[in-house]
Amino acid sequence: MATKERLGTTTFDQAITRMVDVYAAGHRVVVSFSAGKDSTCLLEICIIAARLTNRLPVEVVIQDEEINFPGTYEYAERVAARPEVSFNWVVMQHVMLNCFNREAPYFRVFDPLLPPDQWVRQPPVGKPGCNVQFVKEKEISMMTIPARFPPPPGKTLYAAIGLRTSESRGRLYGGHITKANEHGVRNVRPIADWSDGDVWKAIGDNKWDYNKAYDTLMAMGIKRYALRIAPPTMNPAGLDLLMHASKAWPSWFDRVAERLPGIRTAAMFGPRAVLPTRHFGETSARRPHATITLPLFDRSMTTEPAIAMHHAGSPEWGTPMLLRRFSARVLRPAAMGRAIDLDYASSAYWNQWWDEADRPLAFLDGSKGRDVLVEADRRTAAPRLGSGHLNAPGIGGGEMVQQCWELFEKDHREARLGSGCWIGFSVEQFGSLQNVGKRNPLTCDADDLITSLVPSRRVHYVVHPERLITITQRKMKKWDRGSKQRKAEQRLLDRIRIRTDEAPMDGGAPSHLSYVTFLWHRDRAVRRVQMEATRTFLNEQQADPKSLFHKFEVIGSLDLKAR
Repeated sequence: MATKERLGTTTFDQAITRMVDVYAAGHRVVVSFSAGKDSTCLLEICIIAARLTNRLPVEVVIQDEEINFPGTYEYAERVAARPEVSFNWVVMQHVMLNCFNREAPYFRVFDPLLPPDQWVRQPPVGKPGCNVQFVKEKEISMMTIPARFPPPPGKTLYAAIGLRTSESRGRLYGGHITKANEHGVRNVRPIADWSDGDVWKAIGDNKWDYNKAYDTLMAMGIKRYALRIAPPTMNPAGLDLLMHASKAWPSWFDRVAERLPGIRTAAMFGPRAVLPTRHFGETSARRPHATITLPLFDRSMTTEPAIAMHHAGSPEWGTPMLLRRFSARVLRPAAMGRAIDLDYASSAYWNQWWDEADRPLAFLDGSKGRDVLVEADRRTAAPRLGSGHLNAPGIGGGEMVQQCWELFEKDHREARLGSGCWIGFSVEQFGSLQNVGKRNPLTCDADDLITSLVPSRRVHYVVHPERLITITQRKMKKWDRGSKQRKAEQRLLDRIRIRTDEAPMDGGAPSHLSYVTFLWHRDRAVRRVQMEATRTFLNEQQADPKSLFHKFEVIGSLDLKAR
C-alpha cells in the first residue's frame, strides 16, 4: 500500500524544484493552460522556475473551446499580454459534446459553416500577445506536439499540465513525470500533490491574477470544492453550475442557448430534462418513442429523444457509396422524384455524401417531429412515397432493427411505399427478423416481391472521421508499442488528421457478412424495369474482380415470373 512520506519541504517549494530540474536540463517546456485555478498555479510556478534558470519567457498554449463561463477567456487574454509569457492561442474547430441535446449531441467549435456572428464569441485575433492559430488537428492530444514546438537536438518536449491527484484517485499512480506519448512528448505535473486548499492559498498569498468567474460562482452559492471551470456542455454533472450560470450571466446564457439547442431546457428543468425516466408499467415495446413529460403550459419546450437517428458523430455505420448507387439505380423506376423519395433514417451530414443525382429528396433525421418510428412523421416528410432507402440504426441491439423492418415492410405491404431498399448490416438479422412483420428478407412467395442479395465479401462501411479516430485509438491499445500493427494504426491516424474535409471514411469491414434486400414495386411494368436495372448492375460488378458483388448469392428472384 502506498503511504505518504514527509519530505521536510512544502508542496509549493517542491513544485518549483520539479520545474527547475526540467528547465535546467535544457528541455523545451510548454504550459497547457485552461484559465482554471489549477493552470493558474501551474503557470505561476513555471514562471518562477523559468526565471530562476534564465528560461523566460514561458511558452503557453490554450485550446479555445468557444464556450466557457464569462471571465475565462478575458483572463487568458490578460495572461497572453504578460511580457514573461509567450502565448499560443490554438483554435482547432473540433467537435465537442452537447450532452443536453439528444437530437444533435455534437457541435463544432467556431463552426466554419456558420456566420461568425452566430458563434458565442470570437477568437481574440489581433489582441496583444494572443498569437491565434487556426490548426488542422482536431484532438487535444495534438495541441502540444514536436511539429509545433520542436525541442532542441537531444532534448525532450515537455507538456506542463495542472493535473492534481486530489481530484481523482486514478491519478495517484505514477510520478510527476510521465512516459513519452506516441509523439514523443512527456507530461510534467508539478502540482500533482496539491490540495484545493494549497491552490487557493498560493493564489491568495502571492496575489496572483486569476479567473474572476470563480468569484461570481461563489457569490451564487457554489461551494469552493464544487467550483469547476470547463466547457459546460460536456457532462450532465455540470448541470448545477450551468443553472447558476444562467442567472449569473443572462446575456451570455442567451447566446449559448441560441447556439446550442437543449441548453435552456436543461437549465430550466434540471436533471429531469436530460435523464431517462421510466413511466409506470412502461416497456420499450409499449413505449418505443419516449418523451420527457414537462408542464402542459409550455409544450414548445418538450424534448423528444431521437432514438432512431443517424448523425455525424453516431456510432452507426454509414452506407458505403457502392450500395448507395445500387439502391438509387434500382429504386429510380419506382420513384416519384429522381431516385429515392425518402431515406428513412439519416441526417444532414450523411445525406450530403450521396451523389447529387442519387441524393434522397427527403430524409428523417431523428430530430423532433422527424422520427422513423412515428408514422405521422414519415407521412409528413414524404406524403407520396414511390421509393425508400433504409439503413436501420443499430441502437439497443437488434430491437431498433426489428422495429425499423416492421414499419418498412408494413409501409410496402400496405402500398404506402412503392419500392424499398433495405441495407442489412449482418446476415444474423435473418433469424431475428423471422417473426417480425408479415414478411422477412428471406420470404419467397408467389408474388416475388422480396429479393435479398448476399455478397461473398464483407462490406466496408463508412464512418465520420472523428469516430474513426476513436475506433483506431481503441485498436492501438490492443497492440504492443513498436509492433507492426500498432505502427499501421498510427499511420492511419496520421492520414485522418491531415484530412481536408469531413467526408466519411472507410471504417473497415465487420467480422460478418451483410446483405441487401429489395422490396419490389407491385406494378409489374415498374418491377420489370427494376429487375433489369438490378441484373445490369450486378453484371457490371461481376466483371470487376475487386468488386463487392464480384460473387454473390440471391435469395428470391431477379426475373419477373410469367402469369
